[in-house]
Amino acid sequence: MIELSILFTIIIVLIIFIYKYNSKKSNDKKTDVFENQYTKDESEFIILLGSETSSTIGFASLFKEALTSINKKVFLSTLNTYSTYEKAKQLIVFTATYGAGEAPSNANNFENLIKKISPKNNLNFSVLGFGSLAYPDYCQFAIDVENMLDKNRSFSKYLDLYKINSQSMEAFKDWVNLWSLKNNLFLKVKTKKRITIKKNKNFIIESKTKSNVDNTFMLVLKAEKQRVRFKSGDLFAVKLDEQEERLYSIGKVNKNVVLSIKVHENGIGSNYLDSLKVNDVIKGSIKKNFDFNFPTYAKKLILIANGTGIAPFLGLIGENKKMIDIHLFWGGRTEESFKIYNDLIEENLKNNKLKEVHLAYSKQSNSEYVQDLIIKNEKLIAESLKNEGVIMICGSVNMQREVIDILAEISSDKLKTPLSEYENMEQIKMDCY
Repeated sequence: MIELSILFTIIIVLIIFIYKYNSKKSNDKKTDVFENQYTKDESEFIILLGSETSSTIGFASLFKEALTSINKKVFLSTLNTYSTYEKAKQLIVFTATYGAGEAPSNANNFENLIKKISPKNNLNFSVLGFGSLAYPDYCQFAIDVENMLDKNRSFSKYLDLYKINSQSMEAFKDWVNLWSLKNNLFLKVKTKKRITIKKNKNFIIESKTKSNVDNTFMLVLKAEKQRVRFKSGDLFAVKLDEQEERLYSIGKVNKNVVLSIKVHENGIGSNYLDSLKVNDVIKGSIKKNFDFNFPTYAKKLILIANGTGIAPFLGLIGENKKMIDIHLFWGGRTEESFKIYNDLIEENLKNNKLKEVHLAYSKQSNSEYVQDLIIKNEKLIAESLKNEGVIMICGSVNMQREVIDILAEISSDKLKTPLSEYENMEQIKMDCY
């Protein structure tokens, strides 16, 4: 009986072992199911992730899409599938933290793997950590992964560890910009999940200014019949025949859509809109842009724009119901460039919805850019960040990058705090193109 009991116990243990082994293999296979266009040995960029939920996977997928859109060969998988990569030059890790600083289930074997498997070529690495400041072990596993790689001579740190609190899209975009600059690439992250589409509706041209010295004009649109819900910062979409739709940032003024448009020589959308006359009817749709509406939690608002990036701010200032201090920083070519916006700005200055306007002109004798204005007003910027103010940036990507660099210096020098902390608290909001 004793021998039978022992045999029975051994059989049960073996069954449990086989079950767990097969379950682990099954789980590992599931975590490695990604739609990769290229194999791991064809790819230059390897993205490995660790996550218990789909949120980190979403960010990794957005980054992968941005790279593949500029024809880069990318491979995405989990940390537990780490292997050798024939042509890889960079390893990018996206990881959350599970429990009390522990590895997610699809990353818990990574430490063993990098000890056993050496890359065929030295790899540059960057680590992006996802977590919540509400927990004491904020991004701890990301910290551990960076340390693992940093101690391994086969890896070279490309960017310092970057932490993202509460899935902040603004912080993620900033990291993408930092990574892009380092690689001399232009990456555009498409935030598909944060934008919703409304059906096409008819809009009447209520008014239109003449093009100014910069070939820029303002267009005011009114919904023809149906009531259309939108806010300043949302996007107006126009689709012409089989062409890709054109998107324009909206300023909401007196319930109307206000657009600022620069006419480009070969710009199909801008030339079409420029051909319209008052009372003409066009079809368009509204796309909600939740990340760039008025931040009702802001104690102060700093608005930074160049060129037509001022459009959403023309309406957003009018939404200042709590009468908080709003400072507008704008850069253009000449004083003449600003005249088409002057009436709306003056109105908001008089009704105290706008506190100050700071203007920079790049093609006048005292040439300066909006970036120079930020440096001159670094004290105002620092105090705003410190006291729960929000900074919103709209305009060209080149301007955005330079402004972010300046803001990072101000944050570091004046507040002894990395800018990423303010991004994580939703105090930096960007919509640039």
